[in-house]
Amino acid sequence: MHKYLSSLLFALMASFFVSPLSAAEQFTVFCNEKNVPVCYKDEAGKIVGIDVDIVRELSKRLELSLDIQLVPWKRVLAGVQQGTADAGMPLFVTEDRKKYSLYSQVPLHESVMVAYTKVGRLIAYSDLKDLYGKSVGIRRGYSISPEFDQLAHEGRIKVTGVNDVQNMIRMIEAGRFDLIIDKRSTVGFYLKQSGVKLQSIGQVGKAQGAYLVVSKATSFKNPKSLLNDIDKVLMAMKEEGVIEEITKRYTK
Repeated sequence: MHKYLSSLLFALMASFFVSPLSAAEQFTVFCNEKNVPVCYKDEAGKIVGIDVDIVRELSKRLELSLDIQLVPWKRVLAGVQQGTADAGMPLFVTEDRKKYSLYSQVPLHESVMVAYTKVGRLIAYSDLKDLYGKSVGIRRGYSISPEFDQLAHEGRIKVTGVNDVQNMIRMIEAGRFDLIIDKRSTVGFYLKQSGVKLQSIGQVGKAQGAYLVVSKATSFKNPKSLLNDIDKVLMAMKEEGVIEEITKRYTK
């Protein structure tokens, strides 16, 4: 009887003290706000989206306590660079971002960038050279394609960064830009929501993988080990068809 009481007392005491090794580590992920259909708030105010659901399942399998935050795009990049976020999404691959980011092997989704003008505006577009001298609105801090980014850096294409797609649509409606460029799925969502009509003049660059990246400045002791675990789970989720299933929830 005495041994039983001692064991019971030990179990009760142990329940109040969780070992740091067994407790779920907090995994803070920044995603850019209003990024339909990958990271956004639904009508009930819940954070949802393709990438959100994938990372929720990923965190569950890795037994990480997920803290996902929707923030402006520039803060996503700053958070990854400075380590205030353990990870960020969804990032295209650029040489500059590789300096402070560790890229997973499996993209969360693929994005197609499309150029839009006002209905009736005649802009012939078949090559990036057709955009020389044009005023173009893009989301602030966004990479459109390596070729486009270089031409914008050289000043051949006049690019203005805007905080979100809704503002870009208002600005092109007001004649502030010759065209805007963003993801087809995101622009399509906001055009449908606002009732505004724009015309697509073509795809800009190839479809690009958008990734979850781990900050090199993360508070996790071994960022590369964390990335390795993420890669294994994402690969398993892809092979099981889980990523495809999540994607279909938002695109069908």
